[in-house]
Amino acid sequence: MTKLKFHNDDINTIFNISRFIFDEKYDKITDIYNEKNISSELAMVIGCITESQKLINNAIKSEQKGGTVNMCKALEELDLDADFAKPLYDFVLKHIDLSETDIIQKYLEM
Repeated sequence: MTKLKFHNDDINTIFNISRFIFDEKYDKITDIYNEKNISSELAMVIGCITESQKLINNAIKSEQKGGTVNMCKALEELDLDADFAKPLYDFVLKHIDLSETDIIQKYLEM
């Protein structure tokens, strides 16, 4: 997974942050995304992948206030059990050829 490089920067962001969360490398997120905000949509996808309701809630609140999320601040509130989220992460990898919306829809149909 560490050698994957996508042409779409948003997809790279989603998978990099998700991977760092699963690996509990929060310092990497802080180092890379310290001064960067990501769209609330990307934060929502990351929240879905990692099954973090707190991150999803943060993304929804951010959408209502302007549409961006600072991952470092969001991680301060993040409660995650990587073993619980791993199946969803694997599901997304299995369906990587689909759009973000299609992946979410397919997962919700299970």
